[in-house]
Amino acid sequence: MGRPSGTVTQEFGAKVAKLQKPAGVSYVFGGDAENQGDSFSTLGLALLISIVMVYLIMVALYDNYIYPFVVMFSIPLSIIGALLALALTNNTMNIFTILGMIMLIGLVAKNAIILVDFTNQMKEEGQSTYNALLHANKARLRPHPHDHHCDGDRDAADCAGYRRVASTKTVWPGSLSAV
Repeated sequence: MGRPSGTVTQEFGAKVAKLQKPAGVSYVFGGDAENQGDSFSTLGLALLISIVMVYLIMVALYDNYIYPFVVMFSIPLSIIGALLALALTNNTMNIFTILGMIMLIGLVAKNAIILVDFTNQMKEEGQSTYNALLHANKARLRPHPHDHHCDGDRDAADCAGYRRVASTKTVWPGSLSAV
């Protein structure tokens, strides 16, 4: 199997840095290394903008600058989990993993928003904060099996995604065929 181009570029850059350069000479990577660097910086900016946009939307949703921080604290934990999963599976950070992390931020924020809303509703009904949090987590933190029935508490995108995954099988890594 080949090696990731980012790893090769880093190793080559380290060896080039050890060379003695004549005065006025500099080295610049081009081609795939340049494209990958540009793509990573653009996607990194998109990741940052997505986090800021999630915060601003929640400020508008809650009419409060503090409640969104409760939701925002779940985002770093999800990114840590994603990076840990990459390390455990011996995968590298690439464009697809960064896009996946951007989507993960949306999913985690959506779930956290629903938890906060449910907790606030329970508090308005007279429950203590502790009991409201317990009930909200019991209601929302449940397994999501891929072969479940789509009832009223799931949105259409989740149901369509679950059904698509449940109706396919992996023939070879990277290729899917319908069952």
